[in-house]
Amino acid sequence: MAVDVLLDWSSVKKFHKVVCGIHTKNSVVLSLLCNFDQSGPYPNRKLANKIIYYIGAQTPSGGFKALVSMFNKPDSLRVYEKKAVNKWLDLGNYKVSAIGDVSVEGYVPIELTKSS
Repeated sequence: MAVDVLLDWSSVKKFHKVVCGIHTKNSVVLSLLCNFDQSGPYPNRKLANKIIYYIGAQTPSGGFKALVSMFNKPDSLRVYEKKAVNKWLDLGNYKVSAIGDVSVEGYVPIELTKSS
């Protein structure tokens, strides 16, 4: 049985160089921070080989635009899951596979599929 190796923030920061949830370079998303704790502001969900990542529809950020622009493109992005304070799990690479409509709560669901 494989054991998940938890990373501290200093390890994650070597790749995800920003504190915000979406790290971009030249309008391409390189990595994403994701929290699946249902007590958080976004109802993100982790499924087998998929992630449903929610972002506020009114979020005026280059990261949001870059994430949406990755839909159906070959580029993949690294996803880090927040497990606890200063504890992160590298979930690997994902591609943007679908973008949903704005929900009643004002969130846009973005489906990420595990890259092979």
